[in-house]
Amino acid sequence: MVEDRTIAYRLFLIGNNVFLSLLALLCIFPLVHIFAISLSDAAAVSAGMVKLWPVHFTMDSFNYVISNKAFITSFMVSLERIAIGVTI
Repeated sequence: MVEDRTIAYRLFLIGNNVFLSLLALLCIFPLVHIFAISLSDAAAVSAGMVKLWPVHFTMDSFNYVISNKAFITSFMVSLERIAIGVTI
């Protein structure tokens, strides 16, 4: 049996989809912005030039984090906890 959907129901579906899509974009935008900042030059970030796309692409921040001993230690602790959790 095929149900006839009313115009009000169709408008609700369209409005609901638009609202939820905008809400999803609002949730994703800060993550994209932080990722663009992490891939941008420090001078461009300080000048406020970075929005959604990296400016003066560089991997310096990732190199700094990876070369930090505390990061390696905490990463190894995370791997150990995963291994213990999986075996339990």
